[in-house]
Order: sequence, then structure tokens, then C-alpha cells
Amino acid sequence: MGGLPDNADHRIVQDGKVIFTATQPQYKKAITALNSWYAEGLIDPESFSQDDKSYLAKGKTTTPSLGSFVWWEIKEMVGEERANDYVLVPILTGVDGKQRASVANNQEINRGAFAITRSNKYPTATMRWVDHLYDPIQSAQANWGPIGVTLEKDANGILVQIPADASTSEGERRQKVAPGGPKVITKEDFLTVVAPEPRAAERAKIVQDMYLPHAANKSYPPVPLSNEELQQISSIQTDVTSLTKQKLAQWIVQGGIDSEWDGYVAQLKTIGLDRMMETYQQAYDRFQKNS
Repeated sequence: MGGLPDNADHRIVQDGKVIFTATQPQYKKAITALNSWYAEGLIDPESFSQDDKSYLAKGKTTTPSLGSFVWWEIKEMVGEERANDYVLVPILTGVDGKQRASVANNQEINRGAFAITRSNKYPTATMRWVDHLYDPIQSAQANWGPIGVTLEKDANGILVQIPADASTSEGERRQKVAPGGPKVITKEDFLTVVAPEPRAAERAKIVQDMYLPHAANKSYPPVPLSNEELQQISSIQTDVTSLTKQKLAQWIVQGGIDSEWDGYVAQLKTIGLDRMMETYQQAYDRFQKNS
């Protein structure tokens, strides 16, 4: 809407440069537009406070009220009967006539899935347990749910999805039975251990066909940060995230971005935003050099 891709971290990569989007003029322009939408009643007032359960319930009210929504699947949000009433929103044309798709920083495989504290009396036993969690079959169950509930072996010995019953969707069932946690499922595992979830394969094709051709940024990769770098940015990151979230909701709902913008940018700089971004850039450059 403002002419710049964005993601939940407000941290993107363009032409090798790490950019914090939430201080850019394009971000301000987009928030101003969203505030006008809110004033017109086009945005749900509970958008910034509801949990997934209450959010999903809004797609299944007696009288349909949703014009558009963000979720993994149409059917899971609005139910089987209304699914055909909705279509995927394509990449819209921005203010300058260009189509931009924003790339998120989410990683399927990343660091920080678990930690062992110094108070653990049995670190060796804990590591044996953690090692078991990364077994491909155990990882599949952590990701999608237990064998016999959501997964079963086919004639070739590959784990495949058991269709959910008519009263629930695959996503709703997964939220109830899949614990998540430390896990890893590789490309090879999808050929020899567990078949890709049908709806995930469908989403991957949608991304490939509709959105990837318009990708306007690169994701910030899972770069390893030194202990010194982590110490430099940990408290800064917490304060920056808190302030940007607060102001995002406030400006969309109440307005006031024009009068508060300069003070907001100055406050982020005081918190240490520039130092944080320098650290992220330094780590990114090192990661690219060593890749």
C-alpha cells in the first residue's frame, strides 16, 4: 500500500541491505491508508486483541460478515458450505503501479528450538531425549499429530494424512493434537518418511504461481549471532518490538500518525534501533560471505 514490502519483523533485505521498514515513509503512508479503512468500518475492531479461536468463529457466524481474511485455508476459516464464496486475493497494484509480494522471515528449520539450563541435573539424559525428538518419525508426529490419529502408513510404508472427520478441519484437529517443539523434516524425509500434507502441497503451488513471481524482498536468513551481538540487541529488540506493535494498533484505530511520526522515529533511535540494524547488517554480511 505504501510501495514497500514488509513482514512481521519489519526487517527485510533488498539488494543486500537490511532495512527496518517501520520507520520508512512508505510504512507511514500505508498506516495512514489503513486508518481511513478503519474509520469506514472496514476493519474488525477486535483485529488487534482476538485469539485464533475467536477469530475462526467469526467465519462461521449465522450471518456471514467477513469480506476478506488472512488464514491458511478458506475452508478452515468459513467452513465447507461458504468456501466457494471466497477467492484468493492476488497481488494488488501498489501506489506506484507495481505489484509487490512481501517475503516473511519464517524458517522451517531454525535455531533456538530448545535450551538446557545450568540447573539441569541430567543434561546427558536430556540430550538423548532431544535427539529422539529429531528422529524423522517423531518429528512428523510433533508437526502433524500422532500415528493413528492424524497419520497412518500407506502400502509403501510412508506416513500419510488420515482425513479429518466432517465435524472438524485438518487445521483444527492439528491444533489439538500436534505439540510442535523441536523437530526437523527434510526434503528427503518427504520422499521416504512422511508425505507432504495435501493442503500444504496446495499452498506451496499457490505461492509458487501467484506470489513468488512478485517477491519484492529477500527474507532475513537465520544468521548465527555471536554472544556479544546477542547482548547488544536483545533488550533493544524487545523495546523496539513493543513500541512498533503499540503504535501500529494505535494509529490504525485512533489515527494521529502525522503528529506523532517524528517523535516515534526519534524514540526508536533513542532505544538503539540504529545499533540493532547495524548488528543485523554486520551479521548478514558475514553470513553471505561464508555461505
